[in-house]
Amino acid sequence: RLGLARVLLGKPDVLVLDEPTNGLDPAEMREVRLLVHRLAAAGATVLFSSHNLAEVQQICTHAVVMDRGHLVAAGAVADLIGESGSVYLEVDDAAAAGRVLGALQGVKNVEPEPPGLAAHLEGICRADVVPALVRAGVGVETVTARRRLEEAFLGLVEADR
Repeated sequence: RLGLARVLLGKPDVLVLDEPTNGLDPAEMREVRLLVHRLAAAGATVLFSSHNLAEVQQICTHAVVMDRGHLVAAGAVADLIGESGSVYLEVDDAAAAGRVLGALQGVKNVEPEPPGLAAHLEGICRADVVPALVRAGVGVETVTARRRLEEAFLGLVEADR
């Protein structure tokens, strides 16, 4: 923490952080995340290296996936995560939404998760799920992707081998 504070006194345009949250407690980790966001908002370029992909997903807008020294993929974190995976939906009628989603090809399972529900998607994207619900008369209030960068990373690395 002292080293990070010392570097920040010079107001760098580019900051390279290697595992900056390693060994920190949850409150300190949050402070580092907030600091990185403030630095980026102020115009600094922050390069963040970490094996903690959940942390990368929370902090970074773009990521590079490396495997054994080779570039596997690069781009916006949202693009790397992709459309498939789990999705959380808040709807006005969870029971009706569960029936509609259960009948859609590409929806593997639907589980209640009050106040909404979660669905695992394989071969169908969120952009196709919402219109199906609306056509069935279900009001959709919230749609949130639940796929994690870790899952995307493992899929990208396995596909590259």
